[in-house]
Amino acid sequence: MSARQLLGFARDTTAELQSAGVGAGALHGELRALEALVTEFRKALPKGQGRIDWRMLSTQAMDALADLEMKLVVAHGTLSELDGSS
Repeated sequence: MSARQLLGFARDTTAELQSAGVGAGALHGELRALEALVTEFRKALPKGQGRIDWRMLSTQAMDALADLEMKLVVAHGTLSELDGSS
């Protein structure tokens, strides 16, 4: 997924929860944290245009990716619980 897709997911999910009147405060916090991590990851990328050699990513970028993965897993679990599919 691209950073744009992750940000869209977080924003759309937040909007859908609010529209449905679902008071999932913890999930809202996780989605805000996901947005912040995407921004952190983008800032950790090498500057310039073109393709990025993933082997050259900084420790900060790799840590942000690992944290993003964890936030997505948590969001998946919480969303599954909300719709009763867990």
